[in-house]
Amino acid sequence: MRLIDADELMMRLRCNVLIGVTTELEDEVARMPTAFDKESVIEDLEALEETESLNMNDDAAMAYTYALAIVEKGGIE
Repeated sequence: MRLIDADELMMRLRCNVLIGVTTELEDEVARMPTAFDKESVIEDLEALEETESLNMNDDAAMAYTYALAIVEKGGIE
């Protein structure tokens, strides 16, 4: 499985003269479940980072800090 931008998909489909974009197609794409909830992942990482900081585990807390930065900016690039 891979993540795609549903808005970008619909824009490209609408621009393709060979594909008839119907209301049903747009609704079906809109109903697709989100495969990755960025906000939920960030909340989980922040909680883990705080827990490790309270436990004085600086190495683990720093790892969560780096992971948060990667998730927030959307990748390692």
